[in-house]
Amino acid sequence: MNQKARGFTIVELLIVIVVIGILAAISIVAYNGVSNKAHDTAVKNDLANFAKKVQMIHAETGEYPAGGMVDPGGGAPTSGAYFSFPGFTFQPSKVAYSQPPDGSGAINVVYCTGPELSSGDPGFRILAKSSSGKNLRYTSAQGVESASVGSITRTLACSGLGFPQSFSYGYGATSKWAAWTN
Repeated sequence: MNQKARGFTIVELLIVIVVIGILAAISIVAYNGVSNKAHDTAVKNDLANFAKKVQMIHAETGEYPAGGMVDPGGGAPTSGAYFSFPGFTFQPSKVAYSQPPDGSGAINVVYCTGPELSSGDPGFRILAKSSSGKNLRYTSAQGVESASVGSITRTLACSGLGFPQSFSYGYGATSKWAAWTN
């Protein structure tokens, strides 16, 4: 009896390996997209909750809470500390935020208050960078909106507000989250 050996040829095995590789690549891309969307949603929810807390303080006191640093206009900030936010605490979903590398000086959350340029009324802004790389912004007038992609700066965060301004950073040059974010 002459029997033929049973099994897979090398070509068949290579085809199966290539198909598995393609399916794995598609899965990884899809997972990253879902993960980025989840992080953006978490940051948007944090911004909305942060804003609600700020608006509750405004309803009680008639003023938005002042950040830890003060800039009267026309130059560098004059007093305070960048990472302080006196009398205010908020616990964000930290894993959803961009974590700049140590020593980069980059920031990922900025809160800013000042008079609205359009009306002169008091206003606030919150700008945050999601771990997806997208900047998300909350304004007292517009709510949550997408902002630019790129580095977060106080100038970008406070755009649309006049002087004097107060502001606080949530994470940045120290490569640690500020005490008010715990």
